Amino acid sequence: MRLYFVVLIALQAALASSAAAQQENFIFRGKPSEYEDYGYAVRGAAWRFPGDAERVLVVCWENPTPANEQARRWVQDQITKTWQRHTALEFRGWQACAARNKGIRIRFNDEGPHVRKFGRLLDGVSNGMILNHTFRNWGASCQSNLEACVRSIAAHEFGHALGFAHEQNRPDTPGECSRKHGQGQTRETMLTPYDPQSIMNYCNPDYNNHGELSALDIKAAQKLYGAP
Repeated sequence: MRLYFVVLIALQAALASSAAAQQENFIFRGKPSEYEDYGYAVRGAAWRFPGDAERVLVVCWENPTPANEQARRWVQDQITKTWQRHTALEFRGWQACAARNKGIRIRFNDEGPHVRKFGRLLDGVSNGMILNHTFRNWGASCQSNLEACVRSIAAHEFGHALGFAHEQNRPDTPGECSRKHGQGQTRETMLTPYDPQSIMNYCNPDYNNHGELSALDIKAAQKLYGAP
């Protein structure tokens, strides 16, 4: 009996150690006291602002034309009333990109919307974010509701531009969702519990959460960038 308990205790210790090691892979390595318990962000991708400097991110358009003018207005408005409204960030510019413009550089193209890098790694990257405003070759179903698609997709992609990964990539994502939608090979930090309503979650039954941030999206964004 005594041997049984010794073996049992050793087994429990091994399991606990294994679980801790697995969890450790998702611990932020910079300043844990500032980032524990909140979202799903790519490590090291959060934009950095020195001291009490304004938290300003410049946004510019690579190919502004009369044909995409309305879409540009929708994008700016949606970002202003989501990521800007709920954080200390301010998005400025929204003009044609100059050759050496820093910040988030957006190109409209009829393909799947995406970013080339996450968060601050996107700073000054040419064509760093791709958005769609016609949906002829990609996402044709959006043609019946262009505004809703442009707005919701832009809000989702700006989540990546702020350093957030896809929510369904988390290790605690329900199995069915993970099997259907898991993607990406980045190293992330869990900042909130799994959020089925996240704008970053492909398993959200509401497409990109209708372009709105969930309560946990807001909590995670404020943890990284401060409250308004």
